[in-house]
Amino acid sequence: MGEPTLEPELTNRLTRFLHTGNEFPRYYPGCWTTHKYFEEDKLPVLPQIVEIHPGNTEAVEIILKASKDALYTRFDAIAFALAKCLQIGNTTMKEAAYKAAMQICVTPEQIMLFTKFTRLLKTGNGRGWCKTLKEWYSKKDPMDLAKDVTRVRARHGRSHKTLLRKCHLKVPSEDHARDAVVKYAIYGFKHAKQLIGDKTGTKEIFDYIQCVEDMRHCEDPLAAAAIATQNQFTLDHVPGHLLTSQEVWDAVLPQFSLEELLHNIQRIHNMGFLSNESTTTSILVSLLSNQDKIKKSKVTSLEVYITMANYAKKSKPMKFEKAKVALEREARRRTRQIFDSKTETWEWTTTKRHPREAKHW
Repeated sequence: MGEPTLEPELTNRLTRFLHTGNEFPRYYPGCWTTHKYFEEDKLPVLPQIVEIHPGNTEAVEIILKASKDALYTRFDAIAFALAKCLQIGNTTMKEAAYKAAMQICVTPEQIMLFTKFTRLLKTGNGRGWCKTLKEWYSKKDPMDLAKDVTRVRARHGRSHKTLLRKCHLKVPSEDHARDAVVKYAIYGFKHAKQLIGDKTGTKEIFDYIQCVEDMRHCEDPLAAAAIATQNQFTLDHVPGHLLTSQEVWDAVLPQFSLEELLHNIQRIHNMGFLSNESTTTSILVSLLSNQDKIKKSKVTSLEVYITMANYAKKSKPMKFEKAKVALEREARRRTRQIFDSKTETWEWTTTKRHPREAKHW
């Protein structure tokens, strides 16, 4: 990035949006979607930059730097800003934005979020868009691509099948492994095997996909846990009917990052897996104190404190209306409970209660 040419005020407004979702020095806690941070009329600083400095790509460089330095609260702000550059920019800015997207959008979640905003802002599916998608699917190692395609099948109303069809990806005839992954995403496992056959380099790909399919259709939690452990599957690989199995959670927890562990602590507790003698508790404690995970993560002390506060309250912070309803519901429960001073828990005095109240409080 060369010498800055944009006015400091414009640079600061763009940087604030990338960091907090708001151009101005005000932050509103809560859901960004509810606050409508990513509507078509948002981020007016970019049209001003284009009007004052036509052909200047410094805005794209600021977005790229914020992404590489991880100076953002949510990736949504980065993806939206790139899509906004495509919507209002001239040819030079659009080319720079697509090049930046190729560097920024690494994971399937990121590329699908980017395509969501290009669809929202109606930037079109022209050559630049197709080239970006083609490069994303072509640059990855075939096995890494297979892991990404099986882990994240779809997001934001678009699947890999849709994106592959729209970008008109043509796989080189000698790249059989990548062709196997692409055909699996478009046609499914059985049809892909029929189309590809036993070509060179496809056995490892199909063996991995077979394990994923076995996991998807497995009904036995112990067998599913063994498959997950053997293949180092993540929570995204776990089908819905196994998400309440403690054995499966024990198998996938070691693959979690520190951020994911903090995010899912309350969820694991609500399912009753964090008792004193639980294997899940020992796994979770060892992972939270793992120095390698701590060094790799970018979790701040504030994020840890917020997680502890949420866990102590047994819920995330609620808006006033929801909090009022929750307090009234808790007061009704207390009329049918008695406090046990030894265990410091509330015990039910009635046997009949609504199924939704049968939780671990």
